[in-house]
Amino acid sequence: MQHNTKPDLKKDVEDIRVIHRKCLAVIFSCVGLPQMKAAETYNNLAAKLLRSRFPNKHIYRDHNKILDMVFKNIDICLTLKRRQLRMS
Repeated sequence: MQHNTKPDLKKDVEDIRVIHRKCLAVIFSCVGLPQMKAAETYNNLAAKLLRSRFPNKHIYRDHNKILDMVFKNIDICLTLKRRQLRMS
């Protein structure tokens, strides 16, 4: 029988923060709409990685609250950058 140990939220938040920063760097480095497609793919893969690492279970409740905010922020940044590229 495997014991569920309490996850280290502080360490995990730092890992989430690193991936979040990388996603934002990819988004804001885009200079054209084709690059935005690649940025969207990068962010989708990052989201899958984080969701698989922190599944929607009670033990990861706090992690998932943070992930929801991170994904919302990334989505807003993608939308803003897309609009900026279309305007220029």
